[in-house]
Amino acid sequence: MNTKEYINPAWQELLRLHHMDTFDKLWETDSDTWYEPPNQARGGWSGVSRRELDAHDGRKIGIFIKRQENHAYRSWRHFFLPIATLEREFRNCIRFGTYGIPSLEVIYFAQRKVNGKLQAILITRELDGFLPLDNDAFLPLRKLSRIDRHLLIENIACTVRRMHEHRLQHTCLYPKHLFVRKVSSSSFETRFIDLEKARFNISSHRTTLRDLDSLRRHISGWTRTDQLRFYLEYRQEKRLSHKSKTFLIELLRKRKHN
Repeated sequence: MNTKEYINPAWQELLRLHHMDTFDKLWETDSDTWYEPPNQARGGWSGVSRRELDAHDGRKIGIFIKRQENHAYRSWRHFFLPIATLEREFRNCIRFGTYGIPSLEVIYFAQRKVNGKLQAILITRELDGFLPLDNDAFLPLRKLSRIDRHLLIENIACTVRRMHEHRLQHTCLYPKHLFVRKVSSSSFETRFIDLEKARFNISSHRTTLRDLDSLRRHISGWTRTDQLRFYLEYRQEKRLSHKSKTFLIELLRKRKHN
């Protein structure tokens, strides 16, 4: 048995106090009530459970524990050695954090092979106060005040732009994978989740086109004015430049062909 393990130093003591500091203990964590029932795919399974930890100050801290067995992917680089999808998500969370791109806080990650079976665990902190962008709280967008609507759109556009500036492509940029919350009367915060398929793309054009097309096709409750405001903020322009208009035409044509 070979185990590769990462424990966030800030969480090590709390995990130990709750007897959750080893792979064996976490693998046997009670799963009678799954937050997301195990998904049978790729010749294995993957499921998510939620737990609450008692912090030293009496607070309850929610965490999500993802576990999977033989739930792997192959690529041209790893064709003969399948990689656990949780390893890819773990590495992307760390990468996003390194670049200051808001996503999930990783608490624990480990994987091992037992009797030929690839097992992996990923623990992340719950996003307190956040809701997915497709939540009824934001749909339709016009239910928000004019100021909140503008602030929300601008923050989402800024966050997506920051990701693309590092040539990182989410690949599944749907509203349900964008979690937002109102921080104050004058600001919102956006975080990315489900980074399993995120990747570096040397072509910034393809990165932008793929993600913005996905977001446009799946978003609802946004007017054309809302979408234009998003695009202007993303491009950091007051009025669309010739380059931005050309890209927007390409984006709209792509949408018609999907």
